[in-house]
Amino acid sequence: YHYTKRKSLDSIRRKGLLVGQKANYTSNFFVDNLKIAYGMVPIFCFTNKQNTTYNLDGDSVLLGIDEKNLKIGADIGSLVDHGAYLEDNGFWFSKDIFEDFYDEKGELSYDLLINSSLFIKKAVQMTGTLVILENITPDKIHILQ
Repeated sequence: YHYTKRKSLDSIRRKGLLVGQKANYTSNFFVDNLKIAYGMVPIFCFTNKQNTTYNLDGDSVLLGIDEKNLKIGADIGSLVDHGAYLEDNGFWFSKDIFEDFYDEKGELSYDLLINSSLFIKKAVQMTGTLVILENITPDKIHILQ
């Protein structure tokens, strides 16, 4: 699932959802970290439509996304919400989370976010969110509400 503003629907119907789009981030620091982690600003999605408060203003539209055959990754923002600390070359947790994935420096590589199917699966299960790392064509998008 993905929430978007109602005013974006016409463009989404024509072009789909595109990576690298301006979004409502809290700081340039976070946008810079997205680019470090993914090499782009990905498309953020939820695994459960009840897992968000983004529609509080009433101007948002819920989209169903068919992510089959799309490149997905773990959502670094949600991992931060679950206690991850960001560094230049990776991230870490103060709790014993993902202990099987730490490198010799005691960090989790940003590469895990997009290239480790096991890490991605565990992260998505923990956070209820994921990122899509490629454009989503209109035929994979369904307007739900």
